[in-house]
Amino acid sequence: MYKSKPVAILKSFTKKELRLFETALHSPLFNKSQAAIQLFKLLEKAYPAFIEEKVDREKIYRGLYPKEKSFNEQALRYVMSDLTKALEAFMIWQETKAGGERFLAKAYMKRGLSKYFIKSMDLLKRNLEKAGFRDADYHLQQFELAELRYKGVQPKGEELKKTLEALLNHMDHFYVANKLKYTCEVLNYNNVFNESLLADASIYFLLDEIINKLGDVDMDTPAIKLYYQIFLTLHEPNAEEHFDGLLKLIQAYNGQFQADELYDSYIYALNYCVRKLYTGRSDYLQRMSDLYDLLLEEGVLPLNGKMSEWDYKNIVTVKLRLAAYPDEPKTDLEVRDELNKIEQFINTYQSYIPNAGRENAYTFNFANLSFSRGDLDKTITLLNQVEFTNTYYHLDTKILLVKCYYELQEIIPLFNLIDTLKAYLRRNKQASETNRRTYISFLNNVKKLTRIRLGSRKTLNEIKTEIQQSPFAGMHTNWLMSKVEELE
Repeated sequence: MYKSKPVAILKSFTKKELRLFETALHSPLFNKSQAAIQLFKLLEKAYPAFIEEKVDREKIYRGLYPKEKSFNEQALRYVMSDLTKALEAFMIWQETKAGGERFLAKAYMKRGLSKYFIKSMDLLKRNLEKAGFRDADYHLQQFELAELRYKGVQPKGEELKKTLEALLNHMDHFYVANKLKYTCEVLNYNNVFNESLLADASIYFLLDEIINKLGDVDMDTPAIKLYYQIFLTLHEPNAEEHFDGLLKLIQAYNGQFQADELYDSYIYALNYCVRKLYTGRSDYLQRMSDLYDLLLEEGVLPLNGKMSEWDYKNIVTVKLRLAAYPDEPKTDLEVRDELNKIEQFINTYQSYIPNAGRENAYTFNFANLSFSRGDLDKTITLLNQVEFTNTYYHLDTKILLVKCYYELQEIIPLFNLIDTLKAYLRRNKQASETNRRTYISFLNNVKKLTRIRLGSRKTLNEIKTEIQQSPFAGMHTNWLMSKVEELE
């Protein structure tokens, strides 16, 4: 039962939803099965972890039918089905209650109750404006209201003109905003994973016409303007004014987009910074740090009370690199203070990471912090506990291990690890081509520096020039340059 549908649904519920569902379960509108109520009570005892032994099928069956001597799988399935139907009905009710006033307006319209239909429509309009959001969904709701008014009131003359104009304008705004939004998703995916997610024709249908139109007019629709600016950062990445323009729009529209969409806008800006870092623009590290500070200060992170392990990891990594390689020289005391603040972040925000990835994220990031403090033995111990849940966890863990072996002058393990990693990168299809070449460039440079330590004839100046001029120096440039300086 651990992997059953009702358990999966209950596991996703908050405590508040669980209490609300318990009330709904006793209503004949949601459920008429007493056995389903009893099953819920048994499963509720295992909330929220639902450990497998606590929801064992036979154990649950005995709780439902204590007088039965033998286990009846079919009987249990019937009760599970009844509970699942009640859970689904409850989730439908939850989703529709938010739009209840709109459904009420439709009901008044169908019944020809014009007076109450108009009042309901006016309330919907006021609530929509009061919310203050100007995202694509705002235009969808405005379109739906205009369409309802067109069907329900059957306006004439000037009122008909205004209604149709609103209907068409909001439909266009919704379409254009979403066309840009999902085009940006595709372009960003292709950048990150080095593959073409969709054929060009499916991405660019009508896109040229939209872009040309937007380039000719002063579009003041926030949903369109924001995603057009994001599109420009992806389509013309070398024009840095597009990035500056995006940051201004994110700040200007802060209260006009819901938290998840505002978060996505920041992620596009952060991804732009990452691409710049991979081309050797180390000044974008500070810009990344500033963006993460804004995300935390504005309450965008944690998002809905949660923080992904990747945001957690990225914040720590950026802050550690800035502490290790500041633009302005810092005293040892200032660096220690910075590292202590990062440790405080690691400890404070781990509780926001979903349970499944929390321990792994904490372990990796504390290993990274330990490396910055020079505690190499602790770093290696922690890295050996990290699980490779995806390609970048694997690569970043091994890269940090490469740095440890270099610092400890463990030559044989270092060279073996470098060769293994390069073979992995050649086989792996998940890392983008830019990332793959960046990692390989880093590994080659570490090997060259190690050989110079061992007496290679290649000069430091040659390696220094290669690192400085390589388009794939990446985010480890500062560390490599510090190792060059140590050998000079």
